[in-house]
Amino acid sequence: MNKQYRAELEVVSGPRDGEVFTIDGKEFALGRTDVNDICLAFDRSIKEDRHLLVWFSDDGRWNVKNASAGKVLMDGAELKVTSELHVGKVIKVGDTELMVTLLEPGAGGKTEALEGKEDEEHHRRVKICPGKECRAENDVSEKYCKKCGRRLD
Repeated sequence: MNKQYRAELEVVSGPRDGEVFTIDGKEFALGRTDVNDICLAFDRSIKEDRHLLVWFSDDGRWNVKNASAGKVLMDGAELKVTSELHVGKVIKVGDTELMVTLLEPGAGGKTEALEGKEDEEHHRRVKICPGKECRAENDVSEKYCKKCGRRLD
C-alpha cells in the first residue's frame, strides 16, 4: 500500500511572512543552506546549515528536534529534546516563525489540518486562528477571528 506523507509549514512572522512550504515525504530538514528540504537562506539570523529535523516515526507520530547548537523555540519554549509535532504549533528558527498547518501521516493514519479541523466535542468544522497568542476556534464561514480579529484565510 502506497503511503503519502506530507507536511505544510507557513511563515507567520519573519522575512517571508505568508510563504508556505509543502514537503512530501516521511522526514525533512530545515536550515540555512539548500541541502535542506526547507531552505531559510533569506533569514540572515540563521547560522546553522541544518537547524531542525522533522520525521514520521513508526509509532505513528510526527516528531521534531533541534539539530544544531542554535536555539529553536516551539510555542515560545526552547526545544531541547525530541518533541511530538502537531498542527497549530509555531516553530521559531532565527527571525522566522513557521506554523504547522498540515500533517499527513500516510495510509491508516490521521491527517491533521489547520483549516477545517473537526471539533470532536461538537462535531463541527472549525478554523484555528493563526495568531500565535490567540489560537481561537472559529466557524469555517468566518473570515476574521472572533477573538483577535486576524484574517483567517
